[in-house]
Amino acid sequence: MRARSIFAATVSVALMLTGCAFHTGTGTAAGMLPALSAAADAIGPEAKLKISGKYKGSAKWEEGTKEQSASLTMTIKQHGKSISGSFDLTKGSHHSDLSIKGRVTSKAAKKATLKFDLIDSKGRSAQATATITGKSIAGTGNVPASGSNPSVSITFDGKRKAKHKE
Repeated sequence: MRARSIFAATVSVALMLTGCAFHTGTGTAAGMLPALSAAADAIGPEAKLKISGKYKGSAKWEEGTKEQSASLTMTIKQHGKSISGSFDLTKGSHHSDLSIKGRVTSKAAKKATLKFDLIDSKGRSAQATATITGKSIAGTGNVPASGSNPSVSITFDGKRKAKHKE
């Protein structure tokens, strides 16, 4: 696995989704992301649309009344109905990674629907869904409220980049 330094006391992107990584409040990171299933209930035919690739775009998230944003690089690998990959956010000089694990839940030729978990290096996760149409991806994710910490909603979008031939 690639080792990457995480800003401000090595906080992961999953915690950023809960507002901790770029959080200016006083909440603690422990226990903020409940363990969620890896979308095992999402059983559907393999999508006909090309899903695998690197998508570049942006992500925004809201925690209570605070909204923040970051650049997004999302890499998806499809194996039959299963997907895996990375969800990398960059805000200024701060960079953090999440893993993606989930399933394709549609079979349309021009549109694919994905259901997946965003998982940090400590195994905590948040549920997300996305739709791929052509070379574009758009999706949402949610981290439920935990204790005194409000829920966090994330939206993201991007475009698949063409592979460069060497």
